Parts: sequence; structure tokens; C-alpha cells
Amino acid sequence: MCGSSRFQRKLCNKVCNRSSVDALRCKSKSGHAAHRLYYTADSKTSFCTISDNNRHDPAAIWGHLKPVLTILKNCESIDTIHFISDSPSTQYRSVKNLFLMKKLIHQQYQFAYATWNFTAASHGKGPADGVGALVKSIADRMVNLVIDIPSATALFDALSGKIAVDMFMISENDIIELEKVASIEEKNNALKIPGLMKVHHVRSSAAAPYMEHRVMEHRVLSCFCQSSCSCLEPVRFWETTSRVAKRIPVTGRVAPKVKKTSIMKVSSVIVKPRPLTSRPALPCQPTWLVRYKAEGTL
Repeated sequence: MCGSSRFQRKLCNKVCNRSSVDALRCKSKSGHAAHRLYYTADSKTSFCTISDNNRHDPAAIWGHLKPVLTILKNCESIDTIHFISDSPSTQYRSVKNLFLMKKLIHQQYQFAYATWNFTAASHGKGPADGVGALVKSIADRMVNLVIDIPSATALFDALSGKIAVDMFMISENDIIELEKVASIEEKNNALKIPGLMKVHHVRSSAAAPYMEHRVMEHRVLSCFCQSSCSCLEPVRFWETTSRVAKRIPVTGRVAPKVKKTSIMKVSSVIVKPRPLTSRPALPCQPTWLVRYKAEGTL
């Protein structure tokens, strides 16, 4: 919890208490903020996304990632992205989150290669926690100066341009649209990954040698020796063929002949019992039985 009791009182206990290796999420009754960093070969940038929606599910995660992914998409030199996070089963280490990764990274943001890496338990704090501490401390100072921050929109307006952190406002429609994308596959029971809780590395590729397929693989530990290495025996799942892939004609093969089967139409039939005169006679009794009956010995 934040240290200042006055800050807690002014915000009606709207403070943050959740953190991860790549994000520190501030949640309240009226808003939600996520603090992250992204690194490139030339620079590093910290950013904060704020929304009136306080959801923490995978749809909200990718809704808050949208601004920075859009920025990285416009950099022509970047074709690979790596995510590092902790592993709560309802947020990052969930089947829905990995499905949205597969759906959005290649189709919407046009990255050729992506990985998601889950840290182990008790990993400690990271640089993103420092970004969250900066945002909270400055908000605390504003409240001490009698500046009320009753909502997420007010927090965004108060901090924009006053700190060395890029601020973005996330609309609720962005999160709802992503929820619809994942709910369709979830209803079809297509989102299944056996042994997901033991996985610490998931990679998705649409680059060579997988130009015609979008391939997703997972393994127990992370490895970055090369983009498509076979270390630690990665397991492939959710392989889909791209729509733009060209179909190779198969020659020299004859399609098997399919036997035509006739379908018989069966009508209802009423079965009536036969009359007694048309029934066959009873079978003859053996001679010993007839003799015993005549003698009365039975």
C-alpha cells in the first residue's frame, strides 16, 4: 500500500498494491493504471497507461499494451518483441492471453517473432516497479498540495507532461473489442494447452522457416540462442495456416474412389398376430412322457 495516509484518504483508498516484473498495476474502484518499460537496441522508454476500466484480465492487458505496440510497429527495424512478466494464472499465464498474443502480434502489429517469458515465484522487484513508485509519489505530492484526484481521467490530466513517463489513456471500448475476439474461441473450447502451469517460455513465429504458418511453441525454460532453436524440446501447439499462403498443387496422385451407398426408406409396419388356425401344431411329446401320463405315475 502507499505510505501516505492522507493520499489514501483523498483518493478514498484508491491505491495500488499489485506488481510484476514488467508492470505495476494500480487498481481502484474507478480506474486502473499499468506501468511498464520497453527496451530497444538504441534506447529504453517507460510509460504508464490509465483507464477508467479496472479489469485485470487478458483483454485488459492487451488493451493497455496497444499504445506502445503501435509505436513499436511504426519502427521498421523492429520485427521481434519479447515480453517478460510474472505468472498469475488469471492474467499472463492464461490460455486467453496467449491466444490474443497469437492473434494480434502477427495480424494487427505485423511482428515476425514474439516470445512471452514467465518468471519464477519470488523473483523480486524490477525496473517497472520504480516507474510505479514515481507515479504514486508524484500523485501523493499533488494531493498534499490540495489537488484532488478522484478518477483515472483526473490522474491522467494531472500527470501528463509533468513526469518523464509517457502517459496514455485507454478507452473501455478497446478492452471490450479484445474480449469479443477471445470469447469466440473460448465458446468453441479451442483454447487448451496441457501443462501450462509448468511452462516458462512461449514463442510465436510467422517468419522463416514458417512463412506459410503461424507457429506457437512452449517449453519449460526460456532460450534465446536463436529465433527457432530446438533447445529444451519445444512443444508445438495451435498451428494455423496463413490465408495468404499459396497452395501447392499435388500431382501424380489419384483421389480414392468413394463408394456410393444407397439409403433405404423404412416405412412403419403394423404387425398383427396370426390366427390360431394358421399356427403350427405343437411338437409331439416323447413316448416315455405319454406312457407315464397314461399310467398316472407323474
